[in-house]
Amino acid sequence: MCKEKNVAKKFRYTMGSVAVLDLDETLVHACSRKDLGEYDDLLWAAACAYASQRCKEKNIFCFYTDVYFIYVRPGAIEMLRYCRASFDFLVIFTAGNEAHAKYIQRMLFEGAANVTVDFCFHRDSCGKFGSETLVPQATLTPYQKNLCHIREIVEQSATEEQKKKINWKDCLFVEDFSFNALTNCGETLIVPKFDYPSLLQLLKKESAVLADIEEASSDDTLIKLVHFIQHKKNLQPRADWRIVDKRFAMFL
Repeated sequence: MCKEKNVAKKFRYTMGSVAVLDLDETLVHACSRKDLGEYDDLLWAAACAYASQRCKEKNIFCFYTDVYFIYVRPGAIEMLRYCRASFDFLVIFTAGNEAHAKYIQRMLFEGAANVTVDFCFHRDSCGKFGSETLVPQATLTPYQKNLCHIREIVEQSATEEQKKKINWKDCLFVEDFSFNALTNCGETLIVPKFDYPSLLQLLKKESAVLADIEEASSDDTLIKLVHFIQHKKNLQPRADWRIVDKRFAMFL
């Protein structure tokens, strides 16, 4: 067993522990093709290729679709591997649609980080955006980005064996929207938004724009977050997350 796996096993959470990770502006930042105006397929592909090269020069991992150019926050891959090794269940949660969520799951989680995801939830599975589903609006569950709602969705999606194992008392929720700390109380770690640079800026060559790229490449929030989690988990005697002070955002 490699050294990384030994470390992860040493600091493993209680059985059934759950990590819930927000995607957009927490782990990734997606820029829409619409931001560039009327770009045809050829011009869009050329723009993404140029932007990808600039990202590569600054060690920013990125990928793109026919609709989005997606930056991956520095440290995201390391954090995903840590969470997969340290928690029994890994949950993705995003306000994006199903195609967006599944693509990031495939490219970032399963591809770059080589980790599996137990549950992948998106706005289509949460119900508020009724125009994107065949389910009548009256039967849809209001879209709420909080752990109570996530637990309900998991209960609907999990197997009987998974339901028996999941321990919601040892749960971690990583999010960029500070309001959710109020609804999720001690289970939430709020991190600063990762929402720069825009794709339009990346295609420019002015030095002022380069500062945005430098800032994005030097973002060490997720590395600090992993260290923070490790420090809290190393407390003796071992404590569940529900009784540990997990406030994070204000200390960066």
